[in-house]
Amino acid sequence: MKFWQKKPTTVNNIVKWLDSIFQKMGFILSDHEIEGTNIKTWEIMYDQIPFFIRIDEIESDIIFFELRSMLCEIPRQNILPFYRKCLELNYDLFGGTIILAETKVCYVQKRQIGYITEEELLGMVGNHLYAATELLSNLSGEFDILKIND
Repeated sequence: MKFWQKKPTTVNNIVKWLDSIFQKMGFILSDHEIEGTNIKTWEIMYDQIPFFIRIDEIESDIIFFELRSMLCEIPRQNILPFYRKCLELNYDLFGGTIILAETKVCYVQKRQIGYITEEELLGMVGNHLYAATELLSNLSGEFDILKIND
């Protein structure tokens, strides 16, 4: 089938694929859904890192998929070297970025779902979880940081 003949990926596709991915990791996705928001959101603890999945339907034809891992609190000391390190680490990230959300340092990947495939989604989730773990290890090895779950 040619690309222009493919049907766009739907929210139901994404949820079904996510359920399958996380089931293989021992999670039941529906047990981790955050209720009470108009954005589909799940929270899972992965390797002691809070990991959020969001599907944001801004409009019916513009749907964003976001992966967010909360790595640590912004340190109170050595803040300029810490910011510099985050900027340096950002350079090596592909498809994601380190951001500051209030007092927290997060690793985020966001993309429009468009024609994403199950394989691409699996790769995105796997790469995200690996990168988040490595980023936290890198930052905690160099700075006195408070992990989110501490």
